[in-house]
Amino acid sequence: MSIEIHCDHCTKLIRAPDGAGGKRGKCPYCDQSVYIPHAASEIEEIPLAPVDEEEQRRADKLRDESIAFAASVDKATGPTYDVGGGSSSAKGAAEGGSPKRPGDPASVDVADEVKRFVLAMS
Repeated sequence: MSIEIHCDHCTKLIRAPDGAGGKRGKCPYCDQSVYIPHAASEIEEIPLAPVDEEEQRRADKLRDESIAFAASVDKATGPTYDVGGGSSSAKGAAEGGSPKRPGDPASVDVADEVKRFVLAMS
């Protein structure tokens, strides 16, 4: 019985002898190097370990708690903006710019948002 594979380059069907399994060969159609896998009969099946139901329940519970915690932190620490009186808005007004306004995308300080994100993730 031979090993049947398709060339990775030209997709033609190639038949290789059983002894060629695990080696590289040359495609007779496009002359490219092709890996020849072992025959299916030579592969030893590895039995799966039984699933520990209690461990699975603990992992599911921990995942659910993590998601709930992340959601609560997300709600508690939404985006905040410096509105008047802060150094960045006073600086903007002193330099002829306008003070920061909440909801204005131009007023968001990206560095501060990144710092808040990193702190929330830690």
